[in-house]
Amino acid sequence: MQLAKIMAVFRNEWKQTFSVGRLIGWLLVSGFPILLVLLVLQFGQLGQSDTEFWSWLLFASCEVTCLLQLLIWATPWLHSELEGLSWVYLSVRPGGKTAVLMGKYLAAATRTMVGAEFALLLSALLIWSLADKSEFVQVVGSQTSSDISPVRATLGDDPDSTGTQYTYLEIVSSNTNFKSQGVQSSDRVRFFSGQVSPGYTGYEDFTVDRVVSGTSLLLNTAGSKVDVPTRVEIHHSSKWGFMAFCVLAMVIAISCFSYAAIFIFLGALFPKRAMVMAVGYSLLVEIGISLVPAMINQISVQFRLRSLLLTWMSMFGVDGSWKPPPGLENLLGDSHTWLHLVILLGLNIGLLFVANLVVSRRQHVANLGG
Repeated sequence: MQLAKIMAVFRNEWKQTFSVGRLIGWLLVSGFPILLVLLVLQFGQLGQSDTEFWSWLLFASCEVTCLLQLLIWATPWLHSELEGLSWVYLSVRPGGKTAVLMGKYLAAATRTMVGAEFALLLSALLIWSLADKSEFVQVVGSQTSSDISPVRATLGDDPDSTGTQYTYLEIVSSNTNFKSQGVQSSDRVRFFSGQVSPGYTGYEDFTVDRVVSGTSLLLNTAGSKVDVPTRVEIHHSSKWGFMAFCVLAMVIAISCFSYAAIFIFLGALFPKRAMVMAVGYSLLVEIGISLVPAMINQISVQFRLRSLLLTWMSMFGVDGSWKPPPGLENLLGDSHTWLHLVILLGLNIGLLFVANLVVSRRQHVANLGG
């Protein structure tokens, strides 16, 4: 059966992975995201609440790891068989060419995925164990206001009247907006009364019950004595957690299989110059064109992966702003998830199909060493 032949090639490729030289190279490339996280933790001032930074850092570094590993594992798949004088034997076996192509594709994709996911896991463990564990970040206050000044507010009712469960808070300054700043229910509101100095640390702490408008909200103040504030700050609980890790793991897995299909295709089309073509493609399309804020960037896999990352981070409730900023929709993408998945699946199938046609119909001359 064809499947048995493919799996035989797949198993043989995985066995070769554990030779000393290949294993060392595999671990060194996989260690790039880990090294980057250690450097940020050592010299940066970032905590677990910086969810967007950690997510984009791990996404970018793991993508670099995927590309580097696939340059090694997938790109020279046909050239290595020609150099090793095994292609002459394999090509005359029934279904031998297809089995080699598919077996090497699956081996390259899964090896890369294991290495990248392993790097992601260790990086996540480092963040969870070593990063500052302060979970609250300011979403309303002098750090986030439009004029970098304290946000002033007043109360719209008497919180000490009988039966009062909630207090109506209204902003009197024009330097913030609750909705645009992403204020949510359960966020913590700090009332600073008496002194206006940003260094003053005495405050009353309450919970947001509901955001009424961009300048007003309801606080849950049942059973508490509330003073009229001179300024307010609102803090949101934010932590880079398990769900962000899961989303990144899914996107990285998709990228491994997608890039493996592209590099296998290039290896079949240009067996002697496969590495040069793959590096050129990576630099030109996946790094250069993918960062152009125009429709042309949609030809890159990176555009699809970024779009999936943003959509899934928002869908699964990961803390942070995961909507493309105005004017950057073409750079980040805002299409439906299913569209990106269908396009990537079609790309994988199409490239492997064409690669199989090329190797099946083209005559390759083995290097007999003179």
